[in-house]
Amino acid sequence: MENITINIPEGYEIDMEKSDLSKGIVQFKQIKEVLTYRDVSTALFGSKMAYWISLHGGIVKEEHGFLSNLVEDKNNSSTKEQLESILALNKLCNVAKYLNGDWLPYNRNNACWCLLLVYSRFDAKKVTIEVIISKDTFSQHSIVYFKNKELAQQAINILGEGEIRKALTLNH
Repeated sequence: MENITINIPEGYEIDMEKSDLSKGIVQFKQIKEVLTYRDVSTALFGSKMAYWISLHGGIVKEEHGFLSNLVEDKNNSSTKEQLESILALNKLCNVAKYLNGDWLPYNRNNACWCLLLVYSRFDAKKVTIEVIISKDTFSQHSIVYFKNKELAQQAINILGEGEIRKALTLNH
């Protein structure tokens, strides 16, 4: 039996179920495409309005679609609120770094303090969102930690509850 070279078209592979190589029958099937971040970005921002964070931390709105080389920028967003949350989270991280100094919450045996949003529903029409300070011994329930309760309260005093809510509500 001699070797045969088969040029497979790009995006296809040999369909072994429908092919019989001993008879010279070769069928191709399309390869299932793998979704990439570029695919997601193009769908969200390719020809639609988008927002991004400017060099100085402002939020810019683009209404005419992005050039193809900008569609994958890491700071693109489909909503202004998402970017406002990201900027508020950055402020919270900066305050935590300042207040905590070099302390990091990596030792799971030590308790950490974190800020959490608690959603309470009292009836079908009213949802209360409260910022609370919580002691956490597992370092897994939050994204920003403080080495003690007093520093967590100081962060709330510095930024205000509204900014903390914005920082901890990232799914827009």
